[in-house]
Amino acid sequence: DSASGKEDAIAVKLTRKLEELGFTVTMDDAGPKFGGVCGNLIAVREGELEGALMLSSHMDRVPNGFGIKPVEKDGVLYSDGTTILAADDISGVCAILEGLRCTIGSGRPLPRLEVVFTIQEELCLGGAKVMDPSVLKAHVGYIFDSPGGAGRFINGAPGRYILKAEITGKPAHAGNAPEKGIDAAKTMADIISTLKQGRVDEITTSNFPHLESGVGSANINVVS
Repeated sequence: DSASGKEDAIAVKLTRKLEELGFTVTMDDAGPKFGGVCGNLIAVREGELEGALMLSSHMDRVPNGFGIKPVEKDGVLYSDGTTILAADDISGVCAILEGLRCTIGSGRPLPRLEVVFTIQEELCLGGAKVMDPSVLKAHVGYIFDSPGGAGRFINGAPGRYILKAEITGKPAHAGNAPEKGIDAAKTMADIISTLKQGRVDEITTSNFPHLESGVGSANINVVS
């Protein structure tokens, strides 16, 4: 189980797995800076060769990342439909761990290996933003958080804007003077009907995932 700001359970498990591979594992103080429960994990295994290599992925997931029960079909893992699958970024975590097991298990001389598992990546790269890079010696590193071959550079990623609107209606007697009232819900529907939804342009989408209607008012959350 893991989610942004609640990565403590997976951090404990990863610490144990990395220590079993001969790494010294520390946790920084990034968590409290973002209201989280744990910090970034930084693991180091000194090597026999010169140089250093850094491998990284993140421990958090988008919401609904608790109680995951994957379903295997023809050798492929799928979500059972009640939670996320969490391939982002547990597939990256697993790739790093398996790569380390195979490489260290080969018995060949290796350079210094540095593993960084960050927190709150899904919330604007929170853990990476406040991590102290001086603890690392590597000038080359690979981040496992995207499809594609090793060495692929990504210089842009999706962002999100949230627009909120509150519409306050005007009550009126439904029998004696309905024309004096203002229906907040209808006004909200009229506004939404004028806004483009789905794919707005080549790089923009828009949707209305959250609508609320109460006594005399209505709220719209627009995510684009």
